[in-house]
Amino acid sequence: MKTTVSQAFAALRENIKLDPAEYQRAIAVHNAVTAYLKDAGLITGAFLQGSLARKTMIAPLRDVDKVVLLAVDYTKIPNGQQIAAEKIAAALKAMYPTLEPEIGKHCVMLDFGETTFAFDIVPAVDRGDDIEIINTKKGGWQNSNTRELIRVIQERNKDCSGNFIHQARIGKLFARINAEGLVPGLHVETFAHQAITGQMDDDEAIAALLNAGARSLSLGATYTDPTGVDELSHRIDPPARAKAQQAFAEAARPGRHSRSPPQERPGQRRDRHLVQAARRELSQARRQQCTDRPRHRRRRRDRRRHHPHRTQCADPNAVLAAVTVPYIGIDDLHQQPREVAAAITSNMEMTTITVIRHDHALTVLEAEFQPTLELEANGYPVEVARIAQFADERHPEPYVHPIGPSRSWEHRYDLAPAHGNFGQLCLWYPADADHLIWTWDRGLIDLVGIARRHLWYEEHFRRTGRWPVEAAPHGHRPDGQRHPILTPAYKERN
Repeated sequence: MKTTVSQAFAALRENIKLDPAEYQRAIAVHNAVTAYLKDAGLITGAFLQGSLARKTMIAPLRDVDKVVLLAVDYTKIPNGQQIAAEKIAAALKAMYPTLEPEIGKHCVMLDFGETTFAFDIVPAVDRGDDIEIINTKKGGWQNSNTRELIRVIQERNKDCSGNFIHQARIGKLFARINAEGLVPGLHVETFAHQAITGQMDDDEAIAALLNAGARSLSLGATYTDPTGVDELSHRIDPPARAKAQQAFAEAARPGRHSRSPPQERPGQRRDRHLVQAARRELSQARRQQCTDRPRHRRRRRDRRRHHPHRTQCADPNAVLAAVTVPYIGIDDLHQQPREVAAAITSNMEMTTITVIRHDHALTVLEAEFQPTLELEANGYPVEVARIAQFADERHPEPYVHPIGPSRSWEHRYDLAPAHGNFGQLCLWYPADADHLIWTWDRGLIDLVGIARRHLWYEEHFRRTGRWPVEAAPHGHRPDGQRHPILTPAYKERN
């Protein structure tokens, strides 16, 4: 008998549940430790936190997070965090003489063996709802809203008729296996909390979770825990984050295993309007090149970060900047990002720019592009992209990443962090003539325009299988020479 989707997910739910006997043993240890430390006068109470408390842990049961509420306010004692940790560790050693408690950054670790569970016991001072927990590395205390986090997950689970915790567990299993454990459990719960807001079937909920993960893990995106307090996005190092993002994006891609026959999309026969619009832009660009823009040689960009098998289009309308817009350089972006966003928004129709990150390491703008009336009538979507500029001189030019549902891309780099490629759009052929390559001397508004046209062209390609203007072939020629320019208007004029 064929297994249905719902039956398969039901079986998966059962397979990743904690072993009931192991769970009861962990609870017994939790209660025994609480009683022992209370009898010793060290604590006034204790409670479980983490995924076990939120009921989102998947088998096997390993790390048990536990908060112990100190009987003395050690925050008022010099080096109190270390003293509190040592007292708890000494008591645990007396309770379990064969074990070796270890003091960590926020907790005292008590490992009962590789084949069973380990406890992370967090000494804390109760502040009503929040608590202050030890930080032995920084030599102090830090606030924690762990009780609120537990409540938020409980409330969302109630809103989802008890399905949320099971669906979050499935997401964690995906992260463990498909994303190679690169994404911590709380991050996956965050993606689930973003995407699963009510009762949903498992397949629908997991698809939404994967899409939320792909968006959140994209370069420059930021996200907080489900309470909205702690930013989590900086806690995964960039190479691991890029690899995990690819795993989530690939899994979220609709019908990626489907072999059903293709169907004509609405408006597919009318995509000639995009080609006509591109031709009108090209004609206008030619006039600008001949009358408004002086010719000069531009420096060749550093091409070392380009993947040799992913190259892009030689498109003159994608590199000829309008002379009526202000020049915005890299210093402007680093020093006045919000003013830059406002200037681009005011100078580009159908475009809205916002700053979503700006710090000493990275500035990220998010661009929302409304389709023209002609494209909107043919069903073209609103496009969103993020433009990320590192302060590090090793990354001299911006990375442009599309944001949104997973789709096919004709001109986009593969994920190869070792080569400086993080799945960004490939906006020009890196070995092309200088006048067909964007550099900072053209200004940021020009790059935003390139990105906007590129996203429209990608949608056109999905519908028709044709790029609307000349595109350089992928890869390099065997003889090492540059791909020739075939369109006369693309050739540089002396």
